[in-house]
Amino acid sequence: MKENMRNGGEELDEELEEAVAEAFRPEPAGEFEQLLASNLASALFNPPLEKIRLILEAYLLLPDEQKEMIANEEEDRKIRKLYEVAVSLSNVVEVKPTPYHHGRYASIPWSFSWNHGHEYLGLFIKGYWDLSCFYRDWKEFEKLRERDPNLYWDIYLQNLTQYLASGWAPLAMVEAVKNQFVTEIMPFALRVFRKIYENFISTEVWIRAIETMSGKRRKSEEPVK
Repeated sequence: MKENMRNGGEELDEELEEAVAEAFRPEPAGEFEQLLASNLASALFNPPLEKIRLILEAYLLLPDEQKEMIANEEEDRKIRKLYEVAVSLSNVVEVKPTPYHHGRYASIPWSFSWNHGHEYLGLFIKGYWDLSCFYRDWKEFEKLRERDPNLYWDIYLQNLTQYLASGWAPLAMVEAVKNQFVTEIMPFALRVFRKIYENFISTEVWIRAIETMSGKRRKSEEPVK
């Protein structure tokens, strides 16, 4: 009898220990948290333009109610437009306008219409390029600069959008546009990065994601035997 009571007590203690352990055992990371962490960790190991794209993509992965924790309505619209620009800039095509052109030219395959270019390029373009070689009435257009600077700038950005997609833009100019995008947008993208990390990713999951990405990078850099 006493032996049975002792065995029963031991079983009860074991069940209690298991219950306590289960209560304090950390919940396994959800697949979505791992996906976010993987996206942001991958961003750290990529060149600047790709880094921005991956960060903005991580934001777009969030459900609408969670997006509200990261950005207000205006910022949400900005992120969506910047993502389109980042994707377009990631797919630049080097072209040759005619057989008689021996320089290097490129085309940006925008995902939006040129007549909306001011809404997109206006988010990051600060420089100015003379487009008189592409537009016949450029001198007449320049007169608008003094009469209505804001309208002038919107139309200029529309023309620039069209020019950059035409295949007549020098590759060096296209690269300058890409660099300007990175320079202007990186600080904003990093703020988005930090907010996503602080709100949705645990330290444990983040460390695991970084270790995974580090391992993949080392493996890709190993010489082929």
